[in-house]
Amino acid sequence: SSLYNLDKNGNNQTMQEYCFEVNNRTASLGVLDGLYKIYDSYVPVIICVGTDATIGDALGPMIGTKLKEANIDAYVYGSLSTPITAKEILSVKDFVKAAHPLSKTLVIDAAVGEDGDVGIVKISGEGIRPGLGADKNLPKMGDGSIIGIVSPRSKGHNYFMNYTRLAPIYKMAEIIAEGIIKYVRSVKEKPIYKSENGKFSLMKGSGQYNI
Repeated sequence: SSLYNLDKNGNNQTMQEYCFEVNNRTASLGVLDGLYKIYDSYVPVIICVGTDATIGDALGPMIGTKLKEANIDAYVYGSLSTPITAKEILSVKDFVKAAHPLSKTLVIDAAVGEDGDVGIVKISGEGIRPGLGADKNLPKMGDGSIIGIVSPRSKGHNYFMNYTRLAPIYKMAEIIAEGIIKYVRSVKEKPIYKSENGKFSLMKGSGQYNI
């Protein structure tokens, strides 16, 4: 999992970056809209990092499992049955580069942050370095990323992943997976969703429903 500090002053970053609270009732639409803005109707290879050996680190594998169960038209690597841990990062990165040399990638991982950041989902137009929060020196992965802040950071770079409750992790996984599923299906089925002037709309036939 990766360590990130979110800008509490709301300052814009040079990269494309979208943050929202997972308890927001339109959170899955935030994922959908963020993916449209970053990938512009392109379906990336999806890499879900983490392991269910630690509850807090199970976010990525849970999302990967839900995406596979939904049978979306996208390449998905990493699940509860085949997790991608720090040990596999380098080999997975090499494999994806060889198997999908021309494809963009999306990396999903759990993260730690300040107490007030727990429950925030961040979608970024930049890759991440898995394991950074655990002081692991691993290379950056992904053309874009989704991270979920699942636990507060503690002193000395140790973090409370083992003390995180399963229910909020599962809820976050459901919401992120739902947004990704909507995005992939809308791109592949040509599109019933669109983002215009910062406003999200669901298109049905000749009708438009603003959300």
